Amino acid sequence: STGQGTMLAAARGARAGATAVVPTRDTATLPVQARRAPVRTPPRGCMPSATVASTPADLAGATFELCSSGRLGGVLFDVDGTLLNSDPLHFRVFLDFFQEEGFNGGAPIDEQFFHAHISGRHNPDIFRECFPERSEREHQTMAEEKEARFRNLAQREGIPPIAGLQELTEWLAGQGVPCVAVTNAPRANAELMLEAVGLDNFFKHLVVGSECVEAKPSPVPYLEGLRLLGIDHTQAFAVEDSPSGARAAIAAQLPLVGITTVQPAEKLLEVGAIHALDDFNDELFWAALRRLRTD
Repeated sequence: STGQGTMLAAARGARAGATAVVPTRDTATLPVQARRAPVRTPPRGCMPSATVASTPADLAGATFELCSSGRLGGVLFDVDGTLLNSDPLHFRVFLDFFQEEGFNGGAPIDEQFFHAHISGRHNPDIFRECFPERSEREHQTMAEEKEARFRNLAQREGIPPIAGLQELTEWLAGQGVPCVAVTNAPRANAELMLEAVGLDNFFKHLVVGSECVEAKPSPVPYLEGLRLLGIDHTQAFAVEDSPSGARAAIAAQLPLVGITTVQPAEKLLEVGAIHALDDFNDELFWAALRRLRTD
């Protein structure tokens, strides 16, 4: 939007000589107890999915298919915002950090800016766009400090899993369907979040964008996930909460289910999601899932 562009333009005119914050503590190795916390209300601005059905008549009219082959050989999940609602904590950390670094003259970012320019994106792209006057080394230092703060906050406050996640993962495990986590988050963050919701031993593989040739929105991380599972795109689907991640999955030819923890359903459907759901209790989603063979 014009306002967001103005904020970026103003920020680019801010002082270029600000000193990057040096990381002081990495808390990734501190113990985390698995939590089954109640699901919190999504942040202000989230819109409910218009596609969620609740009656048998609606279910009978479901037309989307999760796998074109009819056989489910694997599921690829994003982590942040998909398995657990971590974006509110990310927003708080970016809000404080950007103010300290003098972005936009020290004026605070808002949720609209966060969703448009930060959520779901790769750290190097975020810091390169918002602090173009800084060096790549400074961008890396800033990203490391930001992520260390996020891990510290996540350990102190916890992050609730998305409703229905436990039931879904138990069903997939019971059916023998292998799953891969595909994320742009640093490995330390991803491992901490998976442990926080009790899924540290659930995923067969963890694919990290920064460890691939390209991160999302490139399809490379999802293609790597398919390779590790030994299947092709006709035997799997992906679940994502951000347009950036959705584009990556779709570019890998995966059917994409969007989850509206932050973005409205319309935004996810607009980029190509076959269905958008509020949480994993969605009836249309379960109906489509149970139509698939898992043998």
